[in-house]
Amino acid sequence: MAPAQPSRDFFRHFRAAGRRSHFLLSLFFLVLVPMTGVVACGLGSPAVPAPTQTAQAAYIEQLATKMSVRLEATDAAAGPAATATAQAYQSWLDTRQSWPLVLEETFDSNTNEWPTGEESGDLTDISWQVAGGIYHIEATAKEGFYYWTHPTLDEVDDFYLVVDARQVSGPEDSDYGVVFHLQAINDVFSYYAFTLDSEGMYSFQMSYGGEWTTILDWQTSPAIRRYETNRIAVIAEGGHYNFFINDQFVAEADDPNLGHGTNGIVVGMYETGVEAVFEFDNFILRAPLSIDISSQDG
Repeated sequence: MAPAQPSRDFFRHFRAAGRRSHFLLSLFFLVLVPMTGVVACGLGSPAVPAPTQTAQAAYIEQLATKMSVRLEATDAAAGPAATATAQAYQSWLDTRQSWPLVLEETFDSNTNEWPTGEESGDLTDISWQVAGGIYHIEATAKEGFYYWTHPTLDEVDDFYLVVDARQVSGPEDSDYGVVFHLQAINDVFSYYAFTLDSEGMYSFQMSYGGEWTTILDWQTSPAIRRYETNRIAVIAEGGHYNFFINDQFVAEADDPNLGHGTNGIVVGMYETGVEAVFEFDNFILRAPLSIDISSQDG
């Protein structure tokens, strides 16, 4: 386990917000503007509409009907293809979720030697505790930091990793999630981090040789439950990564830099002096080939 200090451009104050589509808004005005014209022409008495008003109303109704017919036709055509795609995807996901089990951690005990106790450093004061079937982490930030930890665990290449996590208290922009392919390169730890926050955003970052790289910039997802438990999952295969939040696929990315390593969890904070509490449970790791973990038994 070790803290890391993100570079300035990694700090949340500089992250880009997700873009929203303006298609529906444009369509709304396409229909609303003629309708508003009809209402404006009716100032005074709600008498029988003038010919121009009638034509506008008829045009709007006709347009709406055509749009409805086109959408129904599109849905009908896409339906079978979408169903087939969903079935194929589910089959692919089921295969990964049935890979041999490497570790299933419920935190009913600490036989897998997760770090516990307290530590004070330049970046944070932090403590870990296994209690009540939960892995608790409490931290006070002295500077912006990321702090990862992992159990006694061998390295893997391809894997399926899932954990239940939530932020109990603290600033909304605090991060929590998983680290994977953690390894020492020239005596410096490098790793990937897939994290989310209680503002409803997630990102995929890499720390390589002490340098931070954004692979997937911060973006919002309706799959994230703010200040509630979120199931975070990653599937890694040959440098391709698929990400899930609460069993919903949210993103994918490719990166060739870190092909193997240890997996664990991570928390991060950005503001000096703030405190936060995080909880983790049901840490599950699967890999295509089972790994002998007999050496991990206490």
